[in-house]
Amino acid sequence: MRGDTFRALPRVPGVIALACLLGALGAAWFLIAQLRAADRIDTSPVRVRGVVERVTASGRGGGRDVRVGYELAGHHFSDTGLPDRKMPEHLAVGDSLCLEAAGRHPGTVRLCGQRYPAGDDMPPTAILVLAAATAGLLCAAGFAVSGLRARRSGAAGPDPLAAVSR
Repeated sequence: MRGDTFRALPRVPGVIALACLLGALGAAWFLIAQLRAADRIDTSPVRVRGVVERVTASGRGGGRDVRVGYELAGHHFSDTGLPDRKMPEHLAVGDSLCLEAAGRHPGTVRLCGQRYPAGDDMPPTAILVLAAATAGLLCAAGFAVSGLRARRSGAAGPDPLAAVSR
């Protein structure tokens, strides 16, 4: 019975590798999206006046969810993805914010003075997550390869838990 548990352990590097792969893909996707959005704004920047439409508590460490609306090219747009920590502390419905929008893609917006829509600290965070997930993926792959080599060469020896289960 315990030997079955021990034999299942070689699956653990695969599970870790899958989790790290998903983390790396998610971080890479987020990073690419932020870089593309920043490039869209930098290519055709338009300063607009944003108006706070809604402020609600997010429940995440005392943060807030803020929806900001703005007009561009005769259309109304709203954004809820702007970084709350970069907005004024006392924010109420109707307050104005300076925004930079992409002239050719008016739905892409960031706070004035920022380089990325989700805030300037998010791309470095995504890079760290990507690096950590890649390192975890490589470690899990190394453990899996060394386990396969040990099994093929017979170096794995007898089941260490077999004596305990007798």
